[in-house]
Amino acid sequence: ASIAVVYGIGWQLQNPRTGLLAAYFVAFSFLHVRDSHFLTVDIPGLFFALLSIFFALRFAHTHHRNSLVAAGIFLGLAASTKYNLGLFAPIVYWILFANTALGKRYQYALLLSGAIIGSFACASPYIALDFATFWRDLSFERAHFAAGHGMDLGIGWIYHATTSLPLGLGWPLFVLALIGLVRWAWRGGHMEYALLVGFLSYYGMAGSGKLVFMRYVLPLIPLLCLAAAALLEPLARRFLPRGMVWGIAFMAVAPTAHASWQHSYLLAQTDTRVLAAEWIEQHIETGVAIAVCGVSDYDFTRLRRTPQQLQQILHQLREAGLAARRVERELIYLSDDKRPRYEVIEFLAGDPLQSKRWTVKSLSDHGINWLVTHERNGQMGSGKSIFPIATELVNAELVQCFDPFVDSDSTAPIYDAIDAFYMPVQGFDAITRPGPRICIYHLGVGK
Repeated sequence: ASIAVVYGIGWQLQNPRTGLLAAYFVAFSFLHVRDSHFLTVDIPGLFFALLSIFFALRFAHTHHRNSLVAAGIFLGLAASTKYNLGLFAPIVYWILFANTALGKRYQYALLLSGAIIGSFACASPYIALDFATFWRDLSFERAHFAAGHGMDLGIGWIYHATTSLPLGLGWPLFVLALIGLVRWAWRGGHMEYALLVGFLSYYGMAGSGKLVFMRYVLPLIPLLCLAAAALLEPLARRFLPRGMVWGIAFMAVAPTAHASWQHSYLLAQTDTRVLAAEWIEQHIETGVAIAVCGVSDYDFTRLRRTPQQLQQILHQLREAGLAARRVERELIYLSDDKRPRYEVIEFLAGDPLQSKRWTVKSLSDHGINWLVTHERNGQMGSGKSIFPIATELVNAELVQCFDPFVDSDSTAPIYDAIDAFYMPVQGFDAITRPGPRICIYHLGVGK
């Protein structure tokens, strides 16, 4: 849907060919393809933001108030979906002031602001109904954004410019887009200036912290694609044959299109966590205690827990003041699910307290006969294991291993360093499927 909206924006910005080129670029941009597959919250939020820009440009051409109200409504919905998309407000206000007579500017500005605030309030009512919780969570996110997410990858202005955007667009298209932005600054009209101001305001804020998830720059992808298309289209019209311009467009999009195809192909393969769970259910009898160790909660193979353990978890969550609806539903439907269930003990390798508590000896003392390790991005295989328990597994029996990594001269995979995607953003030839390397050990209790 966003691709069609980008086409409409490009058409209003210059002409149908610009819209077609911009839509073509967005359709194959790796970051947009990846996050569309997972339907991260950034995708619907971006869709609303693009609709806001579309109706703002429509207002610039028609001067109809309905278009301005629609732009405000969709901007409010975008900000409600993800707060940072409110940073696109300068685009809409710039277009408003550039296309409205002086006597009507403040009247129309009030109309636009009312539409934004009204739709935002309707879509996010609990900001007002439970402001204390909203402010607590927002304060946490502000601190989190400033400090980063564990790994220090530097300030976002540099990281996004050198990593997120080049990988998200591919270097050829990224360079073409940067030239397009310079052209907007040099000889653009008021609509191009509006998009440029929106780009700079969003990038300025998104890059000001150390929390540098690649998806944070997703809203900039369509703007960059529009800048690249707006650069190429005049070349086709004035200097170059149409076929040559489309040839340039094809070459610019080829690397990111290839990455998108490889990513989609690998996602169609069964994840190692699914393979490990299926193997465990087929080879380990129900009710057995199994320890699972990983770098994060997202690593763990999802095993169904015993009714007794679910009751214990439900009690703990309720005591902590949580609703625990998912656990409650799982208990309700226990009788309908005849698949094997296990007593699962999860611990994180990077947590010093948990790593100290759960050793091979302590697992054996608790009668735990099985250990499942999850090695993220080949960390244990590199010889620099972050798993303290790994050194104790010399005498354990490695029963099964599900390894997504290819042992070859392929380029090492590059991952979105701090996000929980188990798919690389580059170096796809180095893996065969998504997921961490999972090893299943028999600890020999009772031997």
